[in-house]
Amino acid sequence: MFDDSGAGGSAREAPAPAPEPAVARFRACRWHDESDGGAEYCRHGEVLPYTGRNGFSPQAWCLDCAFYKARRKTTPRRDAEDLDDLDF
Repeated sequence: MFDDSGAGGSAREAPAPAPEPAVARFRACRWHDESDGGAEYCRHGEVLPYTGRNGFSPQAWCLDCAFYKARRKTTPRRDAEDLDDLDF
C-alpha cells in the first residue's frame, strides 16, 4: 500500500557545520549588528570607518580584536508595583 523505498522526503539532512572561530566570536560580540539588507557588520566606532557596513570580514578583524566585549543578557524590567516595596 505504501512505498517506503527511500525515494522522496525520507532523506535526512546533514547537521550544519560549526561556524569558524572568528565568526562565532563576532556573533557573540556586543558590537555585532546587521544592516537592513541583512549584511552583518561591526558597529564599534574604531572599526566601522575602516570596514563599512557591507564588506566586513570577521576573519580579518575578530580573532585579535582588542574591542571585543561579550554580549550581555538582557534582564526583564521590574514592574512598577514591585518598586513600591523598595524604600528610597
